[in-house]
Amino acid sequence: MAVCIADVAGKGTAAAILMANLQAVVRSVVPASPEPAAVCTRVNEAMCDRTSGCRFITFFYALLDPAAGTLAWCNAGHNAPILQRPRGAQERLSEGGIVLGVLPGAEYVEGTTALGGREQLVLFTDGIVEACDAAGAEYGEDRLVQALTMHGAIGRDAQALQAAIFEDVRAFCGGAFVDDATLLVMAAADRAPGKSMYNDGSASLASSPTR
Repeated sequence: MAVCIADVAGKGTAAAILMANLQAVVRSVVPASPEPAAVCTRVNEAMCDRTSGCRFITFFYALLDPAAGTLAWCNAGHNAPILQRPRGAQERLSEGGIVLGVLPGAEYVEGTTALGGREQLVLFTDGIVEACDAAGAEYGEDRLVQALTMHGAIGRDAQALQAAIFEDVRAFCGGAFVDDATLLVMAAADRAPGKSMYNDGSASLASSPTR
């Protein structure tokens, strides 16, 4: 099972076209070599031929092995996702390399970790943490971490946890998002021998209207 999230620098038609190109490249690369570092390396080479000027892409790609209970990832300059363990300990998934589309031949590394069951993984774009209140203060990563700590401790499933965190952000900024705001949550159930820790309802996604 693979999951990814990305954000293109800039707005408008050019950024939308670049994101569409990224999606096509990822779909073509993953089947042949799904390992995270390999995916980022090959996608970067392809996107370097498609970017110009100040355009670049932040990208995070992870590969989950439910049977083995492992997660591997590569982070190409994206906001580091938050992995919350059952007892509340949190890890930031930052291992990887530079943003995509800037440096041909860039090298990427993988991070790996074991999953025992009931972990919660939160991926987000900067539109979440840069959402501002009426006074101009940003929601910030500290508030996001606190929201995950509070709502995740209740033992919510992925869809409920995603909805609770997104509502916390929306309430903070009054629904006035200044950038694309995407929040993806994956949650693992207790792992039984011979069974996957994830099921069809384990992930959900929401975003504010494109701006």
